[in-house]
Amino acid sequence: MRDRGLDPLPENEIVGPDFIAQAWGSPQEATTWDSFGNLEASPPVVVDGVEYPFGRIYYGREGIYGLQDGLADVLAAQRVQAPFEVDTLWLCVGHVDEFSSFVPDPGSEKGFKFLVSDVDAAIEILESLPPNMELTRYGLDHGFDTVGDMLGDAGFLAFNEDLQADELDPIREQFIAELGLEESDIIRVPSLFEDVEGCGAAALIPGMVNLIVSNPEDGPIDLFVPDPFFRANVNDQAADPFIEAFTAAMPNGITPHYVDNWDVYHLALGEVHCGTNVLRTPVGEWWTSAMHLLEGSR
Repeated sequence: MRDRGLDPLPENEIVGPDFIAQAWGSPQEATTWDSFGNLEASPPVVVDGVEYPFGRIYYGREGIYGLQDGLADVLAAQRVQAPFEVDTLWLCVGHVDEFSSFVPDPGSEKGFKFLVSDVDAAIEILESLPPNMELTRYGLDHGFDTVGDMLGDAGFLAFNEDLQADELDPIREQFIAELGLEESDIIRVPSLFEDVEGCGAAALIPGMVNLIVSNPEDGPIDLFVPDPFFRANVNDQAADPFIEAFTAAMPNGITPHYVDNWDVYHLALGEVHCGTNVLRTPVGEWWTSAMHLLEGSR
């Protein structure tokens, strides 16, 4: 951050009567797990009768690996957002935003949908397509010239099927339990991963869950989603079956925009959410609406 001139930003722009700037953990020991793509929060939820008006924090950690102890401890001590840990050690980069996100759903009881990566949904799309369908971007950068090349690679399919069974299914069940979700609250986003040698899993198809939500008050709800480029003509988004499936799954009133982040982020093992952010307005004062979560903490 220092090299990009951002180091003094918190002190100059944020610190004030109700805000401090503080670092927890050791900068010298920071790893990929200490990046903000690995520290997220859900929308407001009610879990087992307990209301979390500011949602719940979640981050990637398993055993001694993941988000630093110092930061994890201070987040837990605040109690208001009741953090929970999710296993991300199977991923090369290791961030929770690689397989999960939330989008608004004004027409639903909870007001949101939970998005989670799903290999089975992607394979179902592949099997519906002509085997000779060309994949221009994937041939150049991932070694798959056609849909048939993917379906014919037994090792590739087994790797993804194992990820679904061993990682993604348990993660989905954990979110259901930790956030009080039902199946109707979940959108399974077609996703496929590749095995990066010596590192772990990374998105083969640009991870569409790795998105940014723009929903200004009384304004439209727009999503900026990585373009999957699952087509022969890279300029024809209308011909992309993954775009079609994602758009059809979105709640009413949401407009997805598919962003070309292939070269600048995807090939560097990141996506749209990894390189962008938005300014949010707090929905209330935590010291008045979340006091019930602090009872008995002193």
